[in-house]
Amino acid sequence: MATYDDKWPPLASDPDMLNTLLRGMGLRPNTQLKDVCAVDDLDDSTLALIIVYPESADDEATKAIEEGQRDHAEAEELGVRFFKQNIDDACGVFALIHGVINSGARNDIGKS
Repeated sequence: MATYDDKWPPLASDPDMLNTLLRGMGLRPNTQLKDVCAVDDLDDSTLALIIVYPESADDEATKAIEEGQRDHAEAEELGVRFFKQNIDDACGVFALIHGVINSGARNDIGKS
């Protein structure tokens, strides 16, 4: 299992909390997270999709091996920004940051 430098309270799947973070980043109120139960619920205004699922110890071990081998240079060449998570239970916040900086929402930061 991965060992992180710090641990946050697990808040990853709370859209209200993450929407508060979006406001704190300066995004407009019309940029918001909402729960969807199926991909069919998405529309043309969707900027990112965050999938929340339970993770097992086996998933953690596999992820650690894959991350150790991963080179993010290809993603950066495509203009995709990536921040490595090194804080336990911060996956929702990191997903939110990735969703914002890798979508058109990045142009709205600080324009609320």
